[in-house]
Amino acid sequence: MKLVSWWVTPAYGRRSFKEVFFHPYLSLSTLRHTNLSLPSSSFKRLGIFGILLISWLYLSYTYLLPLNYWKTLLIAPAVYFLTEAMGATGEVFYLWSGPGKFQIHNFPLSSKSLSHFWGRRWNRWVQDWLKDLSRCFIQSTPPQRMIITFIISGLFHEIMINLPYWIIFKKSYFGTMMAYFLIQAVGIWLDKSYFKRQHSYLRRIFLWIMVVGPSPLFINRPLLTFLGLNYE
Repeated sequence: MKLVSWWVTPAYGRRSFKEVFFHPYLSLSTLRHTNLSLPSSSFKRLGIFGILLISWLYLSYTYLLPLNYWKTLLIAPAVYFLTEAMGATGEVFYLWSGPGKFQIHNFPLSSKSLSHFWGRRWNRWVQDWLKDLSRCFIQSTPPQRMIITFIISGLFHEIMINLPYWIIFKKSYFGTMMAYFLIQAVGIWLDKSYFKRQHSYLRRIFLWIMVVGPSPLFINRPLLTFLGLNYE
């Protein structure tokens, strides 16, 4: 992924090839950010979100199995804890390359809308990588690029989660990740075309309905198995 980002970045913006591996980011464009976290903050967040993740998974394993749709919704916070812990781990691991790293999330719980959530708050490391790839479709319109971005994100998660599960267990859950991200693309279209004119509270309610409501498509059996919540 790092090499893909380096390759599609215009020549005038490319950094040294070696520099691709000197930071935890997936995209070199992430290096443009200046609001870096202190090393002590990285260790602190790693500890906090690591404990929250382990505790949430323990409670889920103890009280939520066997799962159904509504119980799966309660596991959704574990995805946030996991990604925060992974981001902090990357920051800590790459401290040798320089003090301070750019955080993976930007306080997503304070998002004001679905567009705000996906565009500025959630997983900015992958977000910058997707923007790099969108340069390959420069002739497309903004709505087309938005759809293409979510399709690429869906493919990325299919390959990362559903494909290994199919290889190991010979059971197919292909399409669930893609369906989730296509639903998000439709949600952003609704957010910008309709909910943008509504009260801010209604827009925030729509945000969490769209992110959490279809989350069982994302929190599928392959991901649950990875989290140690195999409910068979």
